[in-house]
Amino acid sequence: MSKERLDVLKEWMKNLKFYNDQGYLSFTREGDSWEVHIDEHKIKKDYDSYNTASKKAKESQFEQLWKMYDPFKRGKFMAKKRFMDLPDDKIEYIVYRAVAFSDSVEDKRYLPHLSTWLNQRRWEDEEVEVEGHNVEQYKCD
Repeated sequence: MSKERLDVLKEWMKNLKFYNDQGYLSFTREGDSWEVHIDEHKIKKDYDSYNTASKKAKESQFEQLWKMYDPFKRGKFMAKKRFMDLPDDKIEYIVYRAVAFSDSVEDKRYLPHLSTWLNQRRWEDEEVEVEGHNVEQYKCD
């Protein structure tokens, strides 16, 4: 057997072990061979459960940002809709940048709605130096 085929077989066995450990597989013996049965319902249920937990965490992060960004609390529906579409790995940085930007605007009448700030990807603008701000203080729970 070639090294490539052996590597593929090892990877397949590793995946098979993972799915078996999660309880997604069952095996039955048919004569000299084995049949593998995949519990697609359990896979979907676990996937849906993970997505629900992830969505709740992101909603909590949005609520934290909403409290800190705009004292007038304008346009929450559109802001939340846009926030929920943001990539998970950038959330803490975006929250940090949004709050730092909000704090840098002295006259809050000129602060753009949070939905506008998110839609315009303003976290990609040049950083505004604000005394006393660092990314650690905006870590989301």
